[in-house]
Amino acid sequence: MTTPAPTHKCNLPTSWHQTLKTLCQRPINAQQRHYYLTFLRKKLFPNPNPENNHTFITILPTTTILLLIKACQHLKDWPLIIHCCEEYQNRLNRAVTNPLSRHSLNNLHLLSQAYQHLGLYDLAQHTLQQAINHSGQPPQPLLDAYQQLQKQTTALPNGIDTLQVDPLILTPLQSHHEDNFRWQYADPTIAELCNLPDFNQDDEEDWQQWLRTNQTAAKHLFAVNHRHWGFIGSVGLEHFKDVGFFHYWLGKDFRGQGYGPQAVTILLDWARRYLGLRCCYATTYRDNIPSRKALAKIGFQPIPLKVILPDSPDYEEDLFYRGNHQSDRTLFSEISRLFIERDFEGQVVLAEGRRGDITLAA
Repeated sequence: MTTPAPTHKCNLPTSWHQTLKTLCQRPINAQQRHYYLTFLRKKLFPNPNPENNHTFITILPTTTILLLIKACQHLKDWPLIIHCCEEYQNRLNRAVTNPLSRHSLNNLHLLSQAYQHLGLYDLAQHTLQQAINHSGQPPQPLLDAYQQLQKQTTALPNGIDTLQVDPLILTPLQSHHEDNFRWQYADPTIAELCNLPDFNQDDEEDWQQWLRTNQTAAKHLFAVNHRHWGFIGSVGLEHFKDVGFFHYWLGKDFRGQGYGPQAVTILLDWARRYLGLRCCYATTYRDNIPSRKALAKIGFQPIPLKVILPDSPDYEEDLFYRGNHQSDRTLFSEISRLFIERDFEGQVVLAEGRRGDITLAA
């Protein structure tokens, strides 16, 4: 049962306005950002489940909505930018100016950016088209944005629509995701448990170079977006022919809610259909119980193989497999070939005390 839309005027307290103004004037860290994201949602949505709920945004004064948009831009809070910009545009449209006013053009441009960040490319393109078609003489920045969006849309993989299963939207990781990526990646355990780089916070090129290296025809990196929280993590797949290897991570505030298994399931279903993926492997540390449970939930089973680094005696990860039954010898040959072809760091060896074939579910 949804809560009826409130009909009273909603004026935020002065202290609330001051909080937003102060927020816009100072840098924030990952912990502070999540506090503000939660704070805003508690204030603006009368029910904790915003997707099934009316929002107070529709009855806020326009000056407050503009202040919220500014604060959300500072936070890179794209879902809330969408809520605010859509309501602001509804009010601007009531004026029915033709060509559109500068305020409308700027708002539609920002709204398109927000859709794009979440991976809602059709909406992003439609919004920019609306701005251009009703602007008389379109400003050059608007035309440049549309051209760039068309370029990005053309480069999207086949089956992009199948990567959306509520509440998650998987979209290819791109350069504009960097700020949101870094905020969720701030937890140092992510790099440690996922064997990913420890990005230098002061070196933008460090992250951009990593993205260029790992977003290729055989390497697929996706942003995991939540419709109401935005960027919450990332999932990646490398493959050689019909054999894949995946990894994923989520920000610490979004773990244990089923989003990881859901994101991986979406990814592997897409890869099976559009890349011809037949089977997939994954690794995890033996004491990483949450990851092992997540792998089991999406159909991966442990196999009697592990990955080691000869120069790092303390490093050891167990291997997991999802696919049709194969002998241990075939599994060993297949994953070893993948490691060689994809130039993976590490060596696949037989796990001690785990010999003999195992039965793997189809």
